[in-house]
Amino acid sequence: QLAARSVGRTLAAIGRYAWPMTAVAWLNAPEPVNEADETLRSFDDLCQSTVLRERVGTRTLGHLHEFVTAWSGALAQVPEVPNLVHGDFRQANILVRWEAGRWEVAAILDWESASFGSFLRDAGVFLRYERSGSPLRAPLFSQGFAEAGGSLPDGWQQMARLYDLFSVCSRLRMQNLTDNVVNELRGVLEATAEDRHT
Repeated sequence: QLAARSVGRTLAAIGRYAWPMTAVAWLNAPEPVNEADETLRSFDDLCQSTVLRERVGTRTLGHLHEFVTAWSGALAQVPEVPNLVHGDFRQANILVRWEAGRWEVAAILDWESASFGSFLRDAGVFLRYERSGSPLRAPLFSQGFAEAGGSLPDGWQQMARLYDLFSVCSRLRMQNLTDNVVNELRGVLEATAEDRHT
């Protein structure tokens, strides 16, 4: 969390790369979609997975559905802009260095999942283990993001969590996961279910 402010500034800088739709089509890259509607439909589809239901439980999935329903409307109000998204913005892909008395981002690795969409997708991954009762990265991350000119919509943390919820559920339905990974990801979903009204 010591570099979270610099990570926020870095993500704001990444998001300044916005491609016109003509360029997106020319590159054959994924075009921005109405991600709120897509998330609702996709979450319902994911919940049909026997593997996911067995690993998470119908009660937790029901609470998660409440969360998705509550926040998808707000997400739909966020302007759709084809900004550059890293796609796997986790700590392992963020290199930092000690500079002028503080930790600063030195490089972002592994761009093979990059696409176009909302910065909230990357924020959700970076803040995956953040808890509403004990925020560690979020306060500094948001400060750095704003300092670099980024705009944070109301409820941005919950919307970022919604994006990551979809990602975690998608992974949890995969067959070949170790018990440690299953337990870790299930814990993320249970924490989201517990915080669904905050």
